[in-house]
Amino acid sequence: MAYRLAVGLALLAVQVAWLKFTWLLACSITFCLYLVSGGWRFVRLLWLTFPRDLRGAIFQWKVASKIRQYSHSNNTVCDIFQMTAEKHRDKVAFVFEDKYWTFQEVEYFSNKVANYFQSIGYKKGDVVALFMENRPELVFFWLGLAKIGVISALVNYNLRKESLSHSISIVNAKGLIYSNDLIIVDAVTDISPNVELYEFDVGGISSSLKSKNILEEFKECSKNPPPLLDEKKFDDVVLYIYTSGTTGLPKASIIKHSRFLRITTALTTLLQIIPNDVIYCVLPLYHTSAGVVGVGAVISNGATLVVRRKLSASRFWDECIEYKATIAIYIGELCRYILAQPPKESDKKHKLRLMTGNGLRPQIWNQFKTRFNIPFIFEFYGATESNVSSRNVDGYPGAIGSLPVIASSLSPTATRLFKIDPLSGELARNSDGLAIPCNPGEVGQIAGRINNRKVLSRFDGYVNKQATQKKIAHDLLKKGDEWFLSGDVLYWDELGYLFFHDRLGDTFRWRGENVSTSEVEGVMANALGLNSVVVYGVQIPGCEGRAGMAAIEDPDDVIDVKFISSKLPEVLPSYARPVFLRVTNVVDTTGTFKFQKTRFRKEGFDFSIVKDKLFFLDSKLGEYCVLTAEIHGKIVDGDMRF
Repeated sequence: MAYRLAVGLALLAVQVAWLKFTWLLACSITFCLYLVSGGWRFVRLLWLTFPRDLRGAIFQWKVASKIRQYSHSNNTVCDIFQMTAEKHRDKVAFVFEDKYWTFQEVEYFSNKVANYFQSIGYKKGDVVALFMENRPELVFFWLGLAKIGVISALVNYNLRKESLSHSISIVNAKGLIYSNDLIIVDAVTDISPNVELYEFDVGGISSSLKSKNILEEFKECSKNPPPLLDEKKFDDVVLYIYTSGTTGLPKASIIKHSRFLRITTALTTLLQIIPNDVIYCVLPLYHTSAGVVGVGAVISNGATLVVRRKLSASRFWDECIEYKATIAIYIGELCRYILAQPPKESDKKHKLRLMTGNGLRPQIWNQFKTRFNIPFIFEFYGATESNVSSRNVDGYPGAIGSLPVIASSLSPTATRLFKIDPLSGELARNSDGLAIPCNPGEVGQIAGRINNRKVLSRFDGYVNKQATQKKIAHDLLKKGDEWFLSGDVLYWDELGYLFFHDRLGDTFRWRGENVSTSEVEGVMANALGLNSVVVYGVQIPGCEGRAGMAAIEDPDDVIDVKFISSKLPEVLPSYARPVFLRVTNVVDTTGTFKFQKTRFRKEGFDFSIVKDKLFFLDSKLGEYCVLTAEIHGKIVDGDMRF
């Protein structure tokens, strides 16, 4: 009996083993057939992108958890700073020139601000505009005002006349705090704002404006926290930060405590910022990169922020060494300015562990990283008001972030790229009226799905409601959905990496091809030895599309047009080479080094308006020649073909 049982069990085991082997064999054959039939591409993609996308998913979970915690506790930026200040009372929070402020000193200063403005009747919801040079007290003022619920409008100190008046009036500012620096005072005098004026004495000139000396007023104010007269909420507005204003007048973006903490939490989590970090920042504190990312690291993580009045490209590395910086923030063309400096011994003697920001051109990424021995470059993408963001978590050269290709193909994601009409720039729609998502390898506008129930997906918009509505698109993936349109055109590669292509309106079509001004600017800047180059499209009578025109900054009159004529064919296709050149003393930029093209576009190659040297590409000679009044007339009359 036992013998039969043993034999039966042995036969059963053999049968099970055979079935298992058959099953494994069948699965293996099926998998091999899948690979041969093209499935290897999916497996390869999964293998290459899964680690990156998994890190991204874990990061999203960490940020979302932290934001939920802030939301449930109804925390504000002021609450987080107070908790940080209690932990690091005597630690340096801000550095400016030869002045150091500890967390306790910042707490006392901001409390005096809160108590003073509360004592003179300012209440929750009022607005105070801050118009100051780049210095830490700007942060102390808005932090103190936030403690009593007053909203601070961070006005660009480069603005003048109409733009400045507009920025103050659009937010209905009740008061204006300005520093008595000569340029600032002249600007305030010039506009004569109809608001209460408060002068912050930085050792500048004595102005004739009817204003109160705010430091004198503070002498009688308590340095203790102000009495709580109104409830502070996680979703209260804390700041108005203005868009760069590359076209038109500035728009005031609404920054709530929730949004400030969302941006801060995301970047400080990824950068693993600790209290020992020293962040070097030459960017303006009225801008998100410095005023939220940099300041946020101080408020929430106890880091130290070194604030500089303005960029000195020649002193950048010397000051990083002097202040023992571990992180530096960049934006726009800052890296290009630094790279243009002659090599020095101090170029690699810094202690930076990373640089973070946005706008580092792919054309100089590796050169910049290698020359200055930067261990890691953390590029991120996002606009002040946007619910769209992306991060280059693995330092892939030139990428501004990534989207998971596999996840996007299997299920809808909160961020997508949509195809656009190459002529109008509008979203392309299918027969059902829905937008057409981009596939890897395509160019499209990046957009974010709006979900006001989730902090990470909200679009708080602008003070101007009409401006807010213009940024919202409907019915993209399904009827009834809402999306924030960034206005940025990106390229999405096979592995899901995102690369900045251009701003909508900057891309132009010439000879049947779409030309990215950003790409042409980068190529020309390299070819011309890193001179500032602005590229834009201009209309030529009788020609379809827009011809390329480049304004080149040349204050020292060293540009060799013959060299440009010979060099550009080597680096640019014929349709992308500018038809016109404008050699100018200075190229206008915003405070964050973004090119201002509005004036250049408007003036075009009009010989009667433009006083700079103008050149045109002579197709017969294949080189740039001086644009004379006679030739300009022939072009306008349609007697010359391009």
